[in-house]
Amino acid sequence: MSFVIMSTRSFKEGFLSIWSAVMVCALAVGGTIIMRKFHNSMAVGFFMGAVVSMSQMFFLLFLTYIGYERDQAFINMPNKAESIMAFLALCQSVLLGSFAAILAAHRSEILDKPENSAMEMTGEAHGAPTVSYEAPGTMA
Repeated sequence: MSFVIMSTRSFKEGFLSIWSAVMVCALAVGGTIIMRKFHNSMAVGFFMGAVVSMSQMFFLLFLTYIGYERDQAFINMPNKAESIMAFLALCQSVLLGSFAAILAAHRSEILDKPENSAMEMTGEAHGAPTVSYEAPGTMA
């Protein structure tokens, strides 16, 4: 759809379309990496913020396409394409917003438990022996 818009519209509209497509691809790749590999609070928080900002971007695109639609209607030109793009942008905004809400509600299930990450850091999870240390002066 982005390439159709680029060939028939102004540079601004084409850039909006291509930029939103690139951002959705980047969100998909980044989200896959975070959900599979990085289960710490900073990575999950960054992902949640990215999803919320993408939802807001698509809502603003919805408003932009509604404005283009009204401009086209004002000068008596066909505005069916703007209506479809506005609807798709609104759907994308609602879907990303609901995904962000679900992610926020279940983020504790995504995050690593503190004892699991501490075991991995010390090597206990791989069968390596651990050494306990007591500070001097604590022996009674």
